[in-house]
Formats: sequence, structure tokens, C-alpha cells
Amino acid sequence: MAGGGDTRRTWPHHRKSLFCRLWRRGVLGMMASARVLVVRGSLFLNAVLVLYLCLSWLSTTPTTRLVPSSSAFRGASSALPLPALPMPGAAEGADEGVAPLPLLVGAVGGPAPPPLAQQGSAPLHLPPLSPELLPEGAAAPAELRDMSLGGRRTLGQRVADEPRPDGGAGGAAPGALLPSAAAAGGEPEEPPREVQESAGVTEQLVAEPIVTEPPDPPLDSQERKMYADLRECSTRSLRPFYQQRGDYWVLENYIPAALAFRCDESITYTTHGDFTFLDNLEPLTSRWQKVPTTEELLRRKTDCAQEPPRWTNVTTYRQKKKLLYPVNVARNTARQAVQTYFVLASDVELYPSVNFIPEFFKMLKKPDVSNSTNPRVYVFSIFEVRDNVTAPEAKGDLQRMLKKGDAIPFHKNVCAKCHNVPMSKEWIAAPLQPGMSVFHVGKRQPPYHKWEPIYVGTNKEPLYDERLSWEGKSDKMTQMYILCVRDYEFHILDNAFLVHRPGIKKLHKDPSRDRVVAKQNTAIRTKILPEYKTMFGTRKSCII
Repeated sequence: MAGGGDTRRTWPHHRKSLFCRLWRRGVLGMMASARVLVVRGSLFLNAVLVLYLCLSWLSTTPTTRLVPSSSAFRGASSALPLPALPMPGAAEGADEGVAPLPLLVGAVGGPAPPPLAQQGSAPLHLPPLSPELLPEGAAAPAELRDMSLGGRRTLGQRVADEPRPDGGAGGAAPGALLPSAAAAGGEPEEPPREVQESAGVTEQLVAEPIVTEPPDPPLDSQERKMYADLRECSTRSLRPFYQQRGDYWVLENYIPAALAFRCDESITYTTHGDFTFLDNLEPLTSRWQKVPTTEELLRRKTDCAQEPPRWTNVTTYRQKKKLLYPVNVARNTARQAVQTYFVLASDVELYPSVNFIPEFFKMLKKPDVSNSTNPRVYVFSIFEVRDNVTAPEAKGDLQRMLKKGDAIPFHKNVCAKCHNVPMSKEWIAAPLQPGMSVFHVGKRQPPYHKWEPIYVGTNKEPLYDERLSWEGKSDKMTQMYILCVRDYEFHILDNAFLVHRPGIKKLHKDPSRDRVVAKQNTAIRTKILPEYKTMFGTRKSCII
């Protein structure tokens, strides 16, 4: 009885639990069905929307029936009269300045001709005609020239230039057919291909692309190996501005350059000096990149009433105030202001050999002579010549002057070890070879540990220490220390050199300058060199 009573009391609990389970299943099933319906409805609405957009685009896009350009010879156009086809050789005296016919947008193989009547399509509305093809007395539209053909002309334009047999202007009267069609009274025949080509007709007239970038360098070239970012370089603006560098204010681009270059198409020669050195600019620039000659400059309008500037035997403001010349401030300012990727930071009295820029870029296309990927610079051999001779422009002239004694290595009588170039004797004696190449790969190691070369590099190379002055000497030695520690390679160029302004330099004693030299050497030894060792590290044989 007790067990039966317990059973009766549990029935309501079982019925309630069963009801909850059924209700939960039903609600969850309905929710799942609702989700499926929502997803399907969303997909359907998306499909309807895409279909609507496609139909709208098709209804608003103009359609053009393209006809191969050769079919223009097979019938009369309902919108444009075809001019008479000239015979071979008749177009030799045509005027090359005729503006080409405007093109129809969407023509893949060139300008699409108007649809022919027998094809059952509605005539197209063509752009305005060239003035030569308009009927006599008709006004020509304002805009006619279309450069899409890259300067080439279509058959109609070529024929428009030809004189007619009756002595009139070239072209055809409205409604006229080709001579073959008029003679036969039926469908005109397509002229032979050589006739079409002589008249400037091609089956596919395509726009000639404007070459804005040079081709990619060979896979094994120095350029691809060492200067992969050359083609992605950015050209610096020539915007004038001023800035402060240490104790000096710099007015950059104070006189903006008249010519601008892409960063990858040239090399910039940077230099420095006061106005007493300006007479070096003509020989320097005429060798580096051709500039107007003296005769061309003299033909320009000049006010001869003004007194010419005195560049020699003058005392400058710097000399009056006994100021030191900030040579490295000037070097860094000029180097960082260049537009080009490559730069030659040189001195104003060092004249380069001719034709350097194109030969250098050709050399970069050749395979590398070095097996390493160490950073590198391209070094010039430097020479001096007597004051009664003209500075040589090519290596052959330099070799002859060296044999005669009219030329010597640079600073031979002042500081021979500062410009003692590795393999210099072999460089001088080597037979002439066409083009530019790397004669030898050197390092700044003994006995060349005091070498301060002048080279072509980039603005990735370390800057010059702006605390050093020209009067204190050794102004390039600190930068050479960094290059040595970083294990730079010095690629000595053949068929490229610098020659100092005519006049053999001799060593002169200057007690006042010697005091500045001693003071600067002390600063380098006690302050600058310890800083450099901390920042850049050390390497055996690397000294200042």
C-alpha cells in the first residue's frame, strides 16, 4: 500500500516532465525552422538585388558593335564617307602634322569603324571629324586631336593629306565610295596589304605606351644584387627651405635648379666652396653633364654696364672674421639635398673624366666582380697636372701625360698616403678597355689605412662629422673609420678618374693653421674616436 501510494504521487511529476520536454523540443524546432527561413530569405533577397544591379548596369551601358578595321573597305558607311585610297607611293609627301581621328571607346584592335548598313545595326554617332575631312564651309569642332594612337594616323587621315587628281585638297566628297567600288558598281574590294601599309593602315592600331621606367636589370647584374631598391627610390623635392645645422643656418635650394631628374636616371655631383671658387663650375659641369658652352652663354643678353664680380685677390667675410670653414656641414647639406639615388660628394676643384654617368649605369647591368654582399662604394683615382696643360678628359690622355711627367698622383707632394690607391701602378699601366668596369676591389687596410678616397655612393653611407673644419685637416678620416669598421668594399673604377685643377700642389708651412690642426687632432683622439668605438665598434687595422 505504501509503495502504491508513492506511485500515485509520482505520476503528476512524470506528466509535467514529459510536457516540458515536448514543449522544449517544439519551441527549439520552430526556432530552427525560423532560422532556416531567415537564411534562405536573405539569400533570395541577395540574388534579387544582384540581378537588379546587373540589369541596371546593362541598361545604362552603351553597346558598340565592333567591326575589324579591314571591313571598312567592304561597304559604304552610313555615318562617315570613306575617302579615296591612294596608290602606293602617293603618300610620301603627306603632311605629318595632321591630327588623328578621335577613337571610339572600347575598340580593342584600334579605332572601330561605323557599322555597315547590311549588318542590320543602327548607325553609330561618331566624334567630330578632322577639319580636312569636313565638307567645304563646315565649322571644325574645337577639340580634334587625340593622342591615343601615339602619333600614328589612320587611313582616312593619310588620304586627307593627299592632293586629288583635280588639284583639290585630299579626301572624298560626302557619299563617295572607294575607286574600286565605283568602277565595279558593287562591293568594294579590299586593297592589297602592301597598299594598306603604304597608306599607313594596319589591322590593329594600338596605342603606343609611353616609356616611363627603364627595363628591369639582368638577374646577375650588380644593380639587382646590390641596389634592388633603385627602381623604387623616391625623387626629392626641390622646395626651398631653411634649417639649422649646429652653429649654422642653411638656406637649402636658395637658387632652385632649372632641371630636375628622376632619382634613378642620373648621378649628382655635389661640392662646396665660397664664391672665390665659382670659376671651377664651367669645366666641372661641362665634364659631368653637358651644359651651355662659354660662347652660348656670351650670346645671352648681358648688362655689360655692371662691374663683374671679383673672384680672386679678395678677402671674404669668413677671412675677415677669422671663421673656420665648416667643410663637413657643406658636404652633408649638399649630399642630402640631391634628387638622385647615387651621389658623388667631391671637391669643387676636382674635375671628373667625361661620359661617366651613362657608362656607370651600363656597368651596373654587368655581373658583379665581387662574391660578397658587403656594402660598397665606387672609387675614383685622382691626379694632378701642371698649370700649363689642360686637364685630361679620358684615360688615354692621362696615361700620355703621366709618361711625360705632366701629371702625378694626387697629393704626392702633400700627403701621399692619404690618396695611395691600391693597385695604382697597375691601373696606370693597364691597356685601355672599352666601357667602364671595376679594376680592383680594395679595403682600407694597411698599407692603405690612411686612405681617404672620393667615391660614388648613396645616402645610405654614413655622413661626415660636422664638428670638423677644413683648416683642421683629417675631415674625411672619421667617415673612413666607419666604412672600415663596417667592412666596406672599395671598387676602384677603370676608365674613370678625377683630376685637380691645373697646378701641382706643394706643401706650405702655415703656423696659424698648424695650431688648428693640433687642436682638431686632439679632439678626434680624445673625444670623437671613443664615441665612434662605442657607437660603431672596432675592427683590426681600422684607424683615424
